Amino acid sequence: MDSWHCLQQLEPRLLLDADSVGLIGISEASVIDITLTAIYIDKEGTAERVTSYPTHRIAVWGHPDRGGQYGPIGNGYVEIVGNEEAFAALKADGSIISWGNGGFGGEDYYDGSLAPTDSGYTQIFSNYGAFAALKADGSITAWGGYAGGSGAPTGSGYTQIFSNGNAFAALKADGSIAAWGEGDSGGSGAPAGSGYTQIFSNGNAFAALKDDGSITAWGRDDSGGSGAPTDSGYTQIVSNDNAFSALKDDGGIAAWG
Repeated sequence: MDSWHCLQQLEPRLLLDADSVGLIGISEASVIDITLTAIYIDKEGTAERVTSYPTHRIAVWGHPDRGGQYGPIGNGYVEIVGNEEAFAALKADGSIISWGNGGFGGEDYYDGSLAPTDSGYTQIFSNYGAFAALKADGSITAWGGYAGGSGAPTGSGYTQIFSNGNAFAALKADGSIAAWGEGDSGGSGAPAGSGYTQIFSNGNAFAALKDDGSITAWGRDDSGGSGAPTDSGYTQIVSNDNAFSALKDDGGIAAWG
């Protein structure tokens, strides 16, 4: 069959009528690659695959208190994001459900999912212990008990969210940046002004590339939050856990961290 990333096969269900036997098997997967396939078998035993379509259900497994149990039921999910001990899933209607350790933004024993209850979200992002979701109007909602679960910027017009281990940074349509989370990890100290086109991150710092190829970094000094090159003309930034490297338009490389 197609590559479904299948992880569990439920028992088929037989549907009988006077002329044929319909055999329906459902395959479930870890994220959203879930496909329902209907197969009809005639009286001679010939099987023909007649239809296949996604149902977008979710299967979970692992530590029961960290998202490996009691995942969401139903279908219509299009994305799953995880942090250290919780998951959050985005539905096609832009609503979100979370599960796993409540301290990490999962669920509360009494109140259930800690995710925002409204809809219209387009993407979910995570760091070590929190989530941030971007809405279609460019507004942001964050939740979770660790750094970055509160303090998200108000207003709208944001187009992308980036994260490191303990902070988030959001890029606006005008190229300005807002950051929140643990201050030492880049939750504070984001550059003022506009014209930034991309943000990159490692474990505890961020680096932002401007439209003129200049770079501004912030976060922990020993992770590259300082020491970025002061010239311009850079086209790409790459990171590992504690450092950055930048490629220049003339083929030169600068590294710091």
